[in-house]
Amino acid sequence: MHYFLIRILSLAAALLAICCILSGIPACDKDTILRHYDNALQVGGALARTPDAALQGIRVPGGDSYTGSYTAAYQNFSGREILFGGTALKRPAGDTITVSCMLSSTGGRAKLLFCSGSNAPKVLLKDDLEQALFYARSNSVEKDYLIRPASLRELVNTAVRRNAKDMIASRIKLQLEPLDYTVLTDMKWVDFILNQILVNAIKYRSASPSIHIYAQQEKNSVALTIADNGIGIRAADLPRVFERGFTGETGRKFSKATGLGLYLSKRMCDKLGIGLSLASVEGEGTTIRLVFPNGTMHDLSKDT
Repeated sequence: MHYFLIRILSLAAALLAICCILSGIPACDKDTILRHYDNALQVGGALARTPDAALQGIRVPGGDSYTGSYTAAYQNFSGREILFGGTALKRPAGDTITVSCMLSSTGGRAKLLFCSGSNAPKVLLKDDLEQALFYARSNSVEKDYLIRPASLRELVNTAVRRNAKDMIASRIKLQLEPLDYTVLTDMKWVDFILNQILVNAIKYRSASPSIHIYAQQEKNSVALTIADNGIGIRAADLPRVFERGFTGETGRKFSKATGLGLYLSKRMCDKLGIGLSLASVEGEGTTIRLVFPNGTMHDLSKDT
């Protein structure tokens, strides 16, 4: 809608300039025509930007309409905000724009786009904000953890509740076995790991999807297993599933695959001393095991 309006204003300004030239009015010199045309374009740019009153956050203008800062706390928001920019013939401050951003979120999806001229919008930041946040924090996890006894049942139930809406919409049959175990770990990071596993199980589901979650006491540990009957992973891709950015053949079929979920999960498990393994058969499903050692505290500061 905004781009259509800008095009209309540009066309109107061009027509006025042509009429002015054809009329032979002395005041219609080249500079005057360009100035009026530029003013009309800038009106279109101003209309395209989201008004302050409609923004979810606070926009502080910079030296011109192309620059400034914006801070927002999004909650239950779905839509688009056009924060900065313009449509002038030439920007007085030059053609270079520096963009920096920081996201801190526990969920949601977003894209930060940069549009220039008639070029396709460039994605500066996209997809899962939670992954972006945890990726940024993963290098200093030893400074941001709290190891304490946690109910495995509550950890799993929290992750299940978080994804309940998508599970219901996807008609996934959930088989949840008794999980009456206590593990020693950081609840926040494990919640992230479990969520990534469930998100993948939902995303790569089969036509009649099901997820089976169960746990068992082993000699010196508690093993949690999350198995699905999804589309699975081809054998050639299995050795690389925990690599950063690797999506494999399965991930390439889904535009929202980032290749960060399993990478971050493995990274966090290694730092927390949790064993993480994955087995999968293409066309049959994927099984993931988390092994929590009994009564041990992993020294995160020794990890690199």
